[in-house]
Formats: sequence, C-alpha cells, structure tokens
Amino acid sequence: MATNTESCAECVKRGRECNSIFPECEFYRRAAPSQRGGIRQARQQQEQEYLIQYAQGLERKLAQLKSANQPSSSASRRTSGSEGTTSRGTLLGLEGKQWWLESPLPALTHGVLVQAFNNAAERHHLHFCKSIMQDVLSGSSSSREPHPALINSVYLLAVASASQIPKLAPYSSAQAESHFLAQAREGMTDSISRVNRLVDYLKASAIVSIYLIKKGRHLEGYYHYSSAAGTAIACGLHSNPFVSGNPGSQNVVLLPTSDPLEAIDRIYTFWTFYYQDKVYAIIFGFASAFNEEVDASVVDLMSLM
Repeated sequence: MATNTESCAECVKRGRECNSIFPECEFYRRAAPSQRGGIRQARQQQEQEYLIQYAQGLERKLAQLKSANQPSSSASRRTSGSEGTTSRGTLLGLEGKQWWLESPLPALTHGVLVQAFNNAAERHHLHFCKSIMQDVLSGSSSSREPHPALINSVYLLAVASASQIPKLAPYSSAQAESHFLAQAREGMTDSISRVNRLVDYLKASAIVSIYLIKKGRHLEGYYHYSSAAGTAIACGLHSNPFVSGNPGSQNVVLLPTSDPLEAIDRIYTFWTFYYQDKVYAIIFGFASAFNEEVDASVVDLMSLM
C-alpha cells in the first residue's frame, strides 16, 4: 500500500494516531472490517478532493507569478519602439552599415541630416542666415560651395540630435559622431590655415562648440568657441558691413562682399558668437571673448537684423 503524507480525517477527528496507510489505515482495518469497501471509497474520494484543491492552489500561484513577471505597458512600448527603429533602419538601408563613411553621403541621407540640423539649430540658438544656409546646404547655390568643415559639423549636430526624434533614431550612432567630429576638426584646421571660406570656419566652430557643450565637454567647447570668436573679431564681423571705410567692409583677412545677403549672413554669424559668449559667461562663468568696444558695436548690428 502507498503511504499518505497526512493523517486521515477520521483519525484526526477522533484524536487517534494514524499510520497514514492509503487507502485504509490500521485503525480502519481493525475497527470496521465489514465496511472496508465503503471506507476505501471514502478515503479515495478524500484524496481526490485534496489533489484537486492542491492543483487549484498551484494554478493560482502560477497565475500570480505570471502577472508579477509580465512586462509593463511602458516596457512594451519601448520594445515596440525599438522594433520600429530596427524596421525603419532596414527600410532606409542603414542596418549593419557604416553609412557615415560614404563620401559624399547619398542625397536622401544628406537631406534628412540637414533637416535634423535645422531643427536642432533652432533649439540651440544658432542664428545663421536661414536663406543662405538653405542654399549652401541644398547645393542650389551656384556661387559657392560649402567648406567640408561646415558640412561635417552640420552632420555632427544632426546625428547627435537624432536620438531625440523617433523617426531619425536609425541615424543616431556614437561612431558616426566621432567620425564627423574628427572630419569637422580637420576641415576647420584646413580652413584657418589656408584662409579659405572663413565664414564657414566660424559657423563650423560655433556648431562644434554647441555639440561639445551638449556632451558635457565644457572646457573643450569653450576652447573652440573662444578661438573662433577671436577670429570673428579679426575678420571685422563686429562692424557694420554696409558702412564704407569700416573694418568690416575693408578687412584684409575677410574679403569684402557686394552681396547684401552675404553681408547679412556675416552679421548673423557674429550675433551667434555674441549670444554664445553671454550664455557661456552666465552659465559656466567663462571669460568673455569680447571687450567693451565690441559690446558697443552690437547696438548698431542689432538695428540691421
């Protein structure tokens, strides 16, 4: 006979010691030999009820464990979002590719990154002349081609901001950021050493400075900004380019321009540096790159904006 782990109900009721022999304990065999069949059926029914209740208890515990381990709705949304990001990356042909190494970038990728940069530029108060930036970055300007330093700095800020926009998440990559930062720095060195498209150098420096500050590399960002701010003063960007005879229109470092739109672009570029100078001084306590003479000239420039 099999051994049960619990005393039978009758033995418990009578307070007797039960040897737990199933289906009939020693007490039943001695006390009621003529009723073995009925006793056996009663014990079997008790055991069935016990097993049913035990199984139901296990099912309730299992249900509790499943509910406790079930991912939350926010986690489900994150999972679905990552799956959506992967599918978008697949559709764009970016999955598993080092797309940032292509030179030049495909037109689709270039357009997406330029749009991402435009959105980021507004958030970070990069006050460039929008019409000139649009013409230069879209390639529709027949008069001039943007310096690689400017192009790579635009890509840099766009990639750094891509993670904040779900549809641009496939473009977010730390490797791409490192690549574009190195390319922008190399281009800035080339521009300043060759005195080549200095306004593009200044714009690239402002963008790279914003990127480094955004990444918490404050001193490094201030280094780029302060160096370029000094160059902006040397180029006479703080002076009114529409007044003949002032340093802004006859500077030997930066050739004068007869294009009013380009002159306005220079004013906006200087204003970007002046704005950054005040923000960095207030928030980070950095020394101002501009003296009182420059502060006085800003009043005239603001009247032209």
